Amino acid sequence: MDQSTIASNVKELPKLWQLDGLEPEAFIAYFKEQEAKVNELLREYGALKFTNVQIDSMETFQHIVNAISSKFLSYIDGNSPRTKLSGNVYTSTEYDKSQYITMHNELSYSAKWPNKLFFSCLIPSETGGETLLADSRRILANIDPEVVAEVRA
Repeated sequence: MDQSTIASNVKELPKLWQLDGLEPEAFIAYFKEQEAKVNELLREYGALKFTNVQIDSMETFQHIVNAISSKFLSYIDGNSPRTKLSGNVYTSTEYDKSQYITMHNELSYSAKWPNKLFFSCLIPSETGGETLLADSRRILANIDPEVVAEVRA
């Protein structure tokens, strides 16, 4: 598949998946029932955003992620200041609100990088505050093919 085909087939991300206030155990069961569809939509859109899952603590988030995923990487060699909260849960990049976080592929410079990332927000920002997502497939499709070929060589 060439770059122009990739660009035209890619949908806007994230794909919103609205739920009806599911408790953690109900969400885990639902996710497992829908896992084939989840993976299909991840391939198509690049990111999914589940709404209305009742996550009230870091422990609840960790429980859900442990139940729906099995392979985890430690945040080793990362270059963003983060704090490990528990198990595989880390804070987001701990920059002052005056700082800007540029787009990046998580740990792409490392020998191992995550297959999936899970995010949860327990305390929303009073002003601003956002997690920006970019589709690397789209970015690649917009880079001069000669530059891509040189990097790949």
